[in-house]
Amino acid sequence: MALIRSYSQIEERRRAGELTPAEEQLLAECRSGEPVVLGDGTRPQHASPERTIRADLLRYLILGGCEAFRTHEHGIWVESAWVEGTLDLAFATARGATLLNNCVFPEEIDATQAHLQRLDIEGSRLTGLSANYCHVAGDVWLDRIESSGSILLAGASIGGQLACAGAALDGGDGKALNAQSAQVAGGVFLGGLISRGEVSFAVAAIGGQLDFEGATLDGGGGTALNVQGAGVSVDVFLRGLNSTGEVSFAGAVIGGQLSCEGARLDGGTKLDGSKGEALHAQRLRVEGSFLWRGVASVTGAVGLVSAHVFDLVDDSESWEKPDALHLVGLTYDNLVGPLDEEMRLAWLRKGAKANGAFHPQPYQQLAKVLHASGHRAEARAVLIAMERERHRGVRSRLRQEIHHRRDVRRFSREGSEAASEAVQKSAREAAALARTLAPAFNLRHEDRPFEAGTSAYERDLARLDFRNRLLAANTVARTAGALLQLRNALFNLVAGYGHAPMRSIWTLLAMVAVMAGLSFATWRAGDFAPNSDVVLVSEGWTQIANAPGGQALDANCLREGGGEPCLSLPGLSVNAAAIWSSATGPGRDYESFNALFYAVDVVLPLVELGQEAAWAPSPARGWLGWFAHHAQKVFVILGWIVAAIFAGAVTGVIRRDE
Repeated sequence: MALIRSYSQIEERRRAGELTPAEEQLLAECRSGEPVVLGDGTRPQHASPERTIRADLLRYLILGGCEAFRTHEHGIWVESAWVEGTLDLAFATARGATLLNNCVFPEEIDATQAHLQRLDIEGSRLTGLSANYCHVAGDVWLDRIESSGSILLAGASIGGQLACAGAALDGGDGKALNAQSAQVAGGVFLGGLISRGEVSFAVAAIGGQLDFEGATLDGGGGTALNVQGAGVSVDVFLRGLNSTGEVSFAGAVIGGQLSCEGARLDGGTKLDGSKGEALHAQRLRVEGSFLWRGVASVTGAVGLVSAHVFDLVDDSESWEKPDALHLVGLTYDNLVGPLDEEMRLAWLRKGAKANGAFHPQPYQQLAKVLHASGHRAEARAVLIAMERERHRGVRSRLRQEIHHRRDVRRFSREGSEAASEAVQKSAREAAALARTLAPAFNLRHEDRPFEAGTSAYERDLARLDFRNRLLAANTVARTAGALLQLRNALFNLVAGYGHAPMRSIWTLLAMVAVMAGLSFATWRAGDFAPNSDVVLVSEGWTQIANAPGGQALDANCLREGGGEPCLSLPGLSVNAAAIWSSATGPGRDYESFNALFYAVDVVLPLVELGQEAAWAPSPARGWLGWFAHHAQKVFVILGWIVAAIFAGAVTGVIRRDE
C-alpha cells in the first residue's frame, strides 16, 4: 500500500468506509496538541476498530500532515492504540514530539536516521525498534516497554535523556538494547530493566549518569552488559544489579563514581563453554569512587587489570566473593576501606598474579597509598609480604622445574602411560622448561633419531646420558633453591628484605646479648686467657696458669711478697685469668675483662673497645673455652654480614626485584 502523503488520500479512504473509529478520533483530535486517548487508556490486548490505527496514517500525522491538514506544532500524542503495519519513519523528519504511549506495535518500528524532536513510547509493547543513527533533539522515553525484539540505537544522537526503566527486552541470541557509539546529552536510566541478550553502550558518550539500579540482565550465553570504551560524565550505578553474563567496563571512563553495592554478578558460561568474567574492567578509569562494598554475590572472576580509580571504597567480604581476582596494574589515589593487615594481604595474594605468575605491582601500589596517608608501618608490612610472596613464587617455579625434570627422567626410563600423564601435567606448570626439554628428549627417543648403523647400546647410552644430565640439573636446582631460601630467610630476619632496616639493630643487639652470655659463662669457667704473647710467657701468668703438678694458685691466699700457696686446687677448676687480673694479682694493671664490652667488640665491626685485643677464650682449658673460641669466629663473620645488610638496606642496595 502506498504511503499517505496528502489529505485527499485520507478522504478517499473515508468515502470508501475504510477508516476505523480510532482513526476518525485521531484525525479529529490530533490538531489540538492534546493527548488522544483511545478506549480506557490502557494498553490494548488485541486489535479492535476502537483501538486500531494503521501505521501509514500515523506516519503521515507524525511528519506533520500536509498543507490541507497540518498537525499541531507540539506533535502527535496517542494513548492506547493498536498500530497495524510497520511504522516507517526512516530518514523522515517529525513535526514536534512523537508520543505513542501504552500502544501495541505488532511489527517493528523503523526510525533509522530519522530526525525526531522527542520519542516517547512509554508502556508500549513492540517487536523491535530500529533507530540506528537517528537524531532526537530531546528525550527518548522507553520506560516499561515490552519488546520481543532488539532495541537498536547504535550511533543515535539524543539531546536529552534516555530512559528505559522497568522495561522488559528480549533480544534472543542478539542484543536486547544496542546503543553502541550513541551520544546522549543527558542521563541514561535503566533501573529495573529486565533483559535477555546483550545490553550495549560500547563507545557511547553519556553526558549524565548511567543507572542500572535493580536491573536484571541475562546475556543469554554472551555479554550481559557492554560499556567498553564508553564515556560517562557523571556516575554509574550498578546497585542491586542482577547479571548473568559478563559485565564489561573495559576502557571506559567514568567522571563520577561506580557503585556495585548490593550487586549480584554471575559471569555465566559463554556459548563456547568457557567461563565468563563477572566484571571485566581492564583499563577502566573512574574519576570518583569505585564502591566495591556490600556486594551480594559474585560468580566468576573480577578483572581490574590496569584500571585506575580515585577512591577505592571496599570491604573484605566483597573481595572474598569472586572466584578469581586480577589486580595487576590497578592504581588508586585513596583507600577508603579497612586497613586490617591480614585482610589486605589476603586480598593481594588473591589478585597479584598475571598469567599465573606473581606480580609485585599490587603490593607496591597499596604500600604507596598507605605510606602517603601516614600508615608507614602498614606500608612496610605490605612490602615485606611482597618480597616474601615473590621469593615464594621463585621457589615454586624451581620446584615445578625439578618435578618436570624428574617426570621426564621417569618417562625416559619407563615409557609408561602413567609416566606420560605425569610429564604432560608437569609440562603445563613448567611450560618454558618443557619447551626447552622437548626437542632434546625427542632427539634421543624418537623411533629413528640416530644415524644408520647406530647400535642399541649407543642409543641406550645416549638416553642414559640425557637422564644423568637431568639429574645433575635437579641437583644444582635443589642446591640453589636451598641457598636462595637461606639467603631470603636471613634478609627477612635481619632487614625485612630491605624495607625494615631497623631489624638489623635488633639482630645485632641479640647477637651481642648471646655473645655476652657465652663470654660470661666461659670466664666463670676459667676458660679465658690474655690475648698477648708477652703476657702468656710472663712469669706472673705462667706461675698461676701452669702451677707444678697441674695445680694453680688462689689469689686470695697469696702471701704478700711471697709466692707460696696457702691453698691448692685442681688447675682446670680455677679461673687463672681472674686470679691473674685481680686487684692483688700480677696482671692488675692489664685490661679488665667485661663480658658485655667483649661481646660488643666481637659482634660490631669497626668497634674497638680493647676487650677482644686483650682477652681470648682458650680452647685448651675446657670444653666451654673450645666452644667459645670457635663461636667467636662465627659471631665476627655474622656481625659483618648483618652490618653489611643494614648498610645495604639503608642505602637501598638490597631492595631489588632480582
